[in-house]
Amino acid sequence: MHFDIIGIGDSLTYGYPWDPSRVWLTQLGDILGLEVLNAGRNGDTTEGMRRRFSLVLKEKPKKVFIMGGINDFFQGISAENAANNLFAMARAAKEEGIEPILGIPHALYLGGESFFDPGGQRKAIDAKILALRNYILDAGYAYVDFFHALEKEKEKE
Repeated sequence: MHFDIIGIGDSLTYGYPWDPSRVWLTQLGDILGLEVLNAGRNGDTTEGMRRRFSLVLKEKPKKVFIMGGINDFFQGISAENAANNLFAMARAAKEEGIEPILGIPHALYLGGESFFDPGGQRKAIDAKILALRNYILDAGYAYVDFFHALEKEKEKE
């Protein structure tokens, strides 16, 4: 099977707490008639994604959606380190003729409160997401900004 797009990431890509059939990536494929492979893995870090990236290169999809960083941030890893891992995957994809699209993650905020906020890290995590966003914007890759989209939704509440 040839995939139009492969999504690689952590639980935000996989679809936690649901299964991959209910996540936005799968729904996008259904709506647009695209063959999609969800290679998200719950709990993964950008380093783990980078180790698994050979799957994307082997399958040679038209596009790859790459999103990670939240688990890095919960472990105290810097936004710069996470960005470097994301960019290494994006460069490898481009070298193989695969168009990379980077995702700017959100921190699972529901109803104005953090769904998952171990140790009250919300402000620190938000700051790292914004730093990661700046790295992505400065690098000039195509991106989807989930963080700001969900922030706008919270403002409506």
